[in-house]
Amino acid sequence: MVIGGFYGLFSFGAQSLGSIFTRPYPTGDIKVMEGDSAQWKLPSYDDQHWEGQFPVSSNIYWWRVRVTLDERVIANNPLGLRINSFLGSYDAYWDGHYIGSNGTIGDSKKTEKAGGINRLFMLPQMLSQEGEHLLAVRVSQFYDTQHQTYPFLKLSNYDQQSQTLILLAAFMHIFAGVFFVVAIYYFFLYQASFRQATFLIFGLLSFTLFAWMILEYVWFYYAYPYPFHFIRLDLIAALVFINLGLMSAFFLYRFSVPYGKWILLTQLVIQLFIMVMESDYDKSTFYEVNLSLLVSIGILGWAIYRQKAFALESLLSILPLLLTDLFFYPIYYDQTLFTAFIFFMLTNLYILSKSVGELRLQLESTRQRTQLLQIELLKKNIQPHFLMNTLTSLISWVEESPTSAVKFIEALAEEFENLRGVAERTLIPIEEEIALCRAHLRVMQFRNEIPYTLTTENIREEEMVPPGLFLTVLENGLTHNQIGKEHARFSLTFHQEENIKSYTFISPGEPVKETNEMVERTGMKYIHARLQESYHDRWTVLSQRVPRGWKTEISIKVK
Repeated sequence: MVIGGFYGLFSFGAQSLGSIFTRPYPTGDIKVMEGDSAQWKLPSYDDQHWEGQFPVSSNIYWWRVRVTLDERVIANNPLGLRINSFLGSYDAYWDGHYIGSNGTIGDSKKTEKAGGINRLFMLPQMLSQEGEHLLAVRVSQFYDTQHQTYPFLKLSNYDQQSQTLILLAAFMHIFAGVFFVVAIYYFFLYQASFRQATFLIFGLLSFTLFAWMILEYVWFYYAYPYPFHFIRLDLIAALVFINLGLMSAFFLYRFSVPYGKWILLTQLVIQLFIMVMESDYDKSTFYEVNLSLLVSIGILGWAIYRQKAFALESLLSILPLLLTDLFFYPIYYDQTLFTAFIFFMLTNLYILSKSVGELRLQLESTRQRTQLLQIELLKKNIQPHFLMNTLTSLISWVEESPTSAVKFIEALAEEFENLRGVAERTLIPIEEEIALCRAHLRVMQFRNEIPYTLTTENIREEEMVPPGLFLTVLENGLTHNQIGKEHARFSLTFHQEENIKSYTFISPGEPVKETNEMVERTGMKYIHARLQESYHDRWTVLSQRVPRGWKTEISIKVK
């Protein structure tokens, strides 16, 4: 009820303000004639033979319309006459008296000075008496001979008209500024922290809504030259297309809907078809909004059925958009549509803020878990059992071959030095990881008196990996496999196909236990934690037996 009351109050305010410029003043049929004559401004001139169709030509022309003023209207003196959304430069005459110009009429593009898209004229009180009056307008339109619009007239208090549009524009621009700030915030949030598509899409959604609102309300305070009018409408149409596509994409990515890319592509194709087939900009927007709402309701219905978090709240966020399409088209549609979008954005901003808090907790938990596993990994490499076996082997080498013992000590020192240098980093060059693996194999070679080698294939020097990733896989192979006294060859191969990077590590020997999967020991927990920290959910690990060995395949999805 609180949500409904807020939206109802906001919509009522938008209607009250919107009535000042949305509802055209009732007039008789507009009469149009190409050519030029000073007689055409006079109320006594007979225009019965004039046509009702506006020309699109490179000639000067006139249009005339009869306007009736009643007691209700003249009570608002001084009266202001606003001519909205009309292409051309013109002089305006009221009952044959000149009341003002919009631009400068010319007989060519060189001599014409383009007028603004809107103009407000003050009517003298002596010409604002009750009864029928004549508005005659002399026009040149050399800057745009491809389009024409039908003029909208507004008659009400001059001060009220001049002030209210500015107030409403300022009000809407405040919200536009908020969306701009939200867009910047989510762009930085995406870039600096989470790298989630949902945040990037919401940032783009906020920015397109900001640009849409600015372009929609710019004419409230700036009577831009009339040649820009259809450029502005085309820009708005493009922003509507992008904005509504982003709204569906936001829900598709947020709730991980199956076949989401195909759903979005289908919507965009239908939207493009609507834009091509429907020349009326308002109707095109109306149809596109309905289409996007239909897609969004389907997505959110599926999400609610699957009990996705915040799915019901997301559905509530689009209800004002649905109410706008059902009850406010075409009257007050612009104002209530933006009101509904404001509600949509604020609701989802709240939902995302809750999600960001949860993600930060998950990230902190992941980091703490990774730090604990780093400690466990270091303990594993310097545990008493490892040191005792290593020192025992070292004593044997000292007695039998002092030269080899020195090499053994150097290999052990190199491994500990490399391990100390990479343990606290998130990502390291893959060459450093390979060097760490080979240093460990040299130590184990002295301990077990088995020749170990690590071969690599298709390795790219610029690739970055979590530290200790393949070292842990290597240790698992040494620990869980029975390796004979013959030459033991480990191998690491890199392969990339489309947006998937794959690392395949082969450990020789037979598994100690007949099992199809590696035991989830500390080493594998460390691998999972490191991958999750660096790549979130864009990774998989597959471990399985292969002839005379064990294969571990790590796949990472590239953004």
